[in-house]
Parts: sequence; structure tokens; C-alpha cells
Amino acid sequence: MKKSLVLLGTFLLATLSATAQAQNFYVCDNGDDSNDGRTEAKPFKSYEKAMDTFNKMDAGDSVLFCRGGVFQQSKKVNLYNKKCSASNFCTIGDYGNDNLAKPMLISNGDTSILFEEGGNADADGGYKVTNLSLLGDGKSLANGIRFYNDVDDVLIENVHIEGFRIGIALLNSNALNHGTNGFNDRTIVRNSTIINNFYQGLFGACQDCLIENNVFENNGYAQQILNHNIYLGSKEKAFGMTIRNNLLYKSAMYNGKCSGVSLVVHGQFEDLKIEGNTVKEDLGKVTPYCWGISVDPGYSNREEYFVNTVIRNNKLINVGNVAIGCSSCKGAVIEGNDIIDEGNVLTSAIKVPVRAEDSVKSQNVSIRNNNIVLSNSRGKGISIGGEFKFNVNNNNIKLPLDSEGKCFDLNYANLNTDTSKNTCASHNGISIIDIIEDVIEPEPETEVVENTPEVPVE
Repeated sequence: MKKSLVLLGTFLLATLSATAQAQNFYVCDNGDDSNDGRTEAKPFKSYEKAMDTFNKMDAGDSVLFCRGGVFQQSKKVNLYNKKCSASNFCTIGDYGNDNLAKPMLISNGDTSILFEEGGNADADGGYKVTNLSLLGDGKSLANGIRFYNDVDDVLIENVHIEGFRIGIALLNSNALNHGTNGFNDRTIVRNSTIINNFYQGLFGACQDCLIENNVFENNGYAQQILNHNIYLGSKEKAFGMTIRNNLLYKSAMYNGKCSGVSLVVHGQFEDLKIEGNTVKEDLGKVTPYCWGISVDPGYSNREEYFVNTVIRNNKLINVGNVAIGCSSCKGAVIEGNDIIDEGNVLTSAIKVPVRAEDSVKSQNVSIRNNNIVLSNSRGKGISIGGEFKFNVNNNNIKLPLDSEGKCFDLNYANLNTDTSKNTCASHNGISIIDIIEDVIEPEPETEVVENTPEVPVE
């Protein structure tokens, strides 16, 4: 009897393990939707079958498109699956020969990956999207990937998004059911390419989320000023966004020139970190609207503020008018940034406040350890004003020889701010080669010598 019980227990354990094993559903453009999709030998065929399957599968399961395959979308499919979770992701990904191109999902004018449950907001999530190319038609009002109605715990990784109105839209929600906050919490967008989207590259907000190691290029080209590579904006207070180690290039290209802020933030944000990014434009290809990074009020119908914002260790090259700006910024730290302008365009490298402030005024602001090289003979290294005094220390600023500009432009409460713990020097001309030698690795000795606002969109 004891031996039989042991054998029975072993059998039950094996059965439970098999039941818990994740199932892959395969999709290939040479398949058939009448197949069961459970093996590579019998894949589904269509985008629609794949997405319908995603909504029905168990936690940990995956829908996988074949590499080298092309999948035409014929209708919009809302994705939501309450079985998925942060501890047991459901995946939309790829399979097959790594030497072949990533699966291409071709939009018919609808959003390609639409995470949205209808009705009032109920939190769902635990999703992963990886190794896909999402292609729009360059004119339809669709998004590459859209989040709406409280979608949490999502990983977007190694995805190419091109030709949409908005590459990635992180939107709010309908009315909230109990236990939901209406935000897209713990979203990660990583190692992806978001290019040639005509309105915004990434738009919206999320909480405790990370946008990391992506390329944003030539987004917002349909309209100057109002469009951006990254536009963070929200009607509600957002906590804990991190924008890190991304490349932002060719923002809002209009008539061949950058015409919109590359990374702009409007709304209410706390603990926002913008760090390690490279924001650059081609020499001479910018207008005065082509700012680099700006965190400031942009809405006329509600109060905005930014608490504990950190703008750190970014590189800003050849942007126009203002490289880094902040307004209504409480407890901001702007440090370790390299700002270089070859093109005689940059008016202020760092400016606080950068535009009119709401009732929260910029205060407890620290600007330190930044390297600034300007070629504009009337340019200003650090321009500060407002109603509260700021801390400005250990910045290294270089202006053209015989410049009419200023290393420090001091106004209002900061009129008498102590700038003695900074370096103000001159140069005889700069180039990108000089940037590497002179800013990143400065010489031991230096010779010491003593706008146009962005228009917001709702």
C-alpha cells in the first residue's frame, strides 16, 4: 500500500507540472487559421486569430509570429486578459530563424497593439511585447502601441514602431472602478526604435515606469512646435517616471529643420528622472523652437507643477534656443549635463524658470557640475530668476572669445546668487572633436574671463 501511494503521488505531481507548463501559439503567414496553432508545424495564419487567441490564453502562454513573416491587419482587436499577471506574463513575440527579419505587423489604419478593456477602468496587465516590427501607413490616426484604462506591468522590448500618429501612447482611463488608479503602472519600454511617427514618438504618462535604451528619431514631423520625440503629459499626478539612456534625434522636422522640443513635460509629476540621454540635432538644422529638454507648465486650464525632478548626465548637442529648461519645479536637480552648441543658435544652455510659472514657483533648485560650451556670441550659460534663490555650483562654462554673452544671467530673487564656485572661460571655436577632448576630458588649465516659448498642446 505504501508503494502504491508513492507512485500515485508521483503521477499527480507530473500531471500538475504538465498542466502548469506554458503553451505557445504559433502564427505564420503560410499557416491556416483552422490549425490549432500549438506547434510550429501547424501555425495560425492571421493577425486577428493571433490577437483573439491572446485574449483567451492562460497565464504564461505566448502568441508567437514567425520571423520573416508579414501580417496584414484587417480590424482593430482590443487586448485584455485577466489571467495574465506580473508574476506570470503573457507574451506577444517571435519565433524562428534569428537571421530573418522580425515579424512585420502592417496596420490597416488601426492601432497595432491595443491594450484596452472597454467600460470603467479595471486594472489588467502582465503583458510582454517583444521582437516585432509595427508599421503604420504614415497618415492614419492610429498608434503603434496604445495603453488605456489602467494597464499595468507591461514590458515592451526590442520593438520597431514606425509610420503611426503616435508611436507609443500611455493614456489615462474611463471612470475608475474600486481599487484602480487609472494609470499604467510599472510600464517598461526598452531597447526599441520609435521613428517616423508624424505626431509624437511617445506620448502620455505612467507610474513607477522606465523608458530606457531606445531610439526616438524623426517623430513629430507633421507640425512644428506642438510635436515631439517624447511628450510626457497627464491630467492626473504621475509618480516615478524614469527616462534613461535614450537617443533623441530629429525632433519635429519641419521644412528640413527641428521645430519642436525633443523631450517636453507638462502636467503634474513627482520624482521624474531624465538621465543619461543624448539629445542632438544636425548642425544648422534647428529653429528657435527646437529646445532640448523642457519641464514646464503648458496647459491653460489646470494647475501644473513638478516636484523632485532630476535632469542628470544628459548630452545635448546643437539644439536651438534652450537646452534644458524648468518652470514650477520644486526641489529640482540639474547636474552633470554636457551641453554643446556649434551652430550659434543656443540662447540659454540652462534656464530656470524657462517660462511663466503656475502657483507653484521654482524653489530649492540645484544646478551643478554641468559642462557648457556655446558658440553664440550672445548666448547665456545659466539663466536663473524667479521668486526663490537657487544653488549654482561647480559648473564649467565656455563662451566664444570676445563674446557679448554671459556665463550667468541673474534676475529677480537670483540677482545676487553666488556664482564664484563655478568656472567661466573662453574658447576660440569648437567642433565635435573638441567636445570629446575639451568637455568630457577637460584640460587641466583654462583661461578665466570675467526666446521663444514652446506652444503647448492639450
